[in-house]
Amino acid sequence: MRAASRARPTDKTAQTKLVNRINPADRAEPTDRTKPDARTKPDARSARAVRRDALSGAGPCPEDMAPGALPGATGKFALLAEVVLTGALVTVGSVLVVTAPAALAAGAGHLRRHLRAEDNSFRRFWADFRSALPGGLAVGLGLVAVSAATVFTLLLAAQDPAAGPAMRLVGGVVLLALATGTILAATDWAAAGGWGLALRRLRPRLEADPRAVAHTAGAVAAAGLMTWMLYLLAVPALGLVLFAALAVTERPHAEQREGHPARP
Repeated sequence: MRAASRARPTDKTAQTKLVNRINPADRAEPTDRTKPDARTKPDARSARAVRRDALSGAGPCPEDMAPGALPGATGKFALLAEVVLTGALVTVGSVLVVTAPAALAAGAGHLRRHLRAEDNSFRRFWADFRSALPGGLAVGLGLVAVSAATVFTLLLAAQDPAAGPAMRLVGGVVLLALATGTILAATDWAAAGGWGLALRRLRPRLEADPRAVAHTAGAVAAAGLMTWMLYLLAVPALGLVLFAALAVTERPHAEQREGHPARP
């Protein structure tokens, strides 16, 4: 009796065998329509990786995808580090004060190459600095002379309580215009045209895109305020000003309004 009861299948086992015998399709593998494709996720990840590399400039761009205008701007932390590094390089190049225009031109070229995912090594920076130095010294001497005269006039105006506030306002506008013009000329400097062409193009750029000039002037004023609060902030402020000037001048519609092609 005990052996017979041990060999007898339970009710649950019997029901399972009966169902499998009646409907064997329940044990079949899912068809291709219901079975998930294991290759879908890896292919999607690969496509995203290719797109990310193409936009950042780290990899080739597919034929069916247009390359980004500024691929170096996709990495936010890398861009911030490059802006601060550019400010440090410009600070080192501006130690003699009169070399500031050449350092700004070299820093603008360095940051532009990073934004376009090109070679922006230190060697290229110092090559641009040496190329911009001859004409940049003349520009720097002129800026120092005009700035010194403006500051001296402000010191004299401080002795007159009536004309002091108005003269301080005029002097501040003059210094802001000098700094803004220097930044714009530095971002437009090229070894082929030199400082002469960059300075001559200031007025057409102002007439063609006054909003870009106003944005650059606002960035210069903010950098001056940062430096006034803490002198050490002048280092990143220089990089931020150059980045702001490049951001407003590298726009495609700004290049079209000015009537000249994008910078090489």
